[in-house]
Amino acid sequence: MSFKSDFPIFEKHPELTYLDSGATTHKPSIVINEITRFLSDHYGTVHRGIYELSVTSTNMYNEARKTVQDFIQAPAERNIIFTRGTTESINLAAFGYVK
Repeated sequence: MSFKSDFPIFEKHPELTYLDSGATTHKPSIVINEITRFLSDHYGTVHRGIYELSVTSTNMYNEARKTVQDFIQAPAERNIIFTRGTTESINLAAFGYVK
């Protein structure tokens, strides 16, 4: 089963075999489209404002946390922590073990 058709990068580079996912992961069209829709229609600061776009963004952010919780069957939403990337996640976990 090939998933290449889901990723726009392979339209321009059909021969590509991408092995650098540890540094950068290509996004499927559905993710690119949703990011574009969010940035175009709903973008506002999360957990920092009381204006409509901020409230909408905060609600969407919290819904995403709940979706991840349900998907991985975490005991509580507070167990879900979003980070900017792998290195930040590893550092957060490592420092959590250090007293």
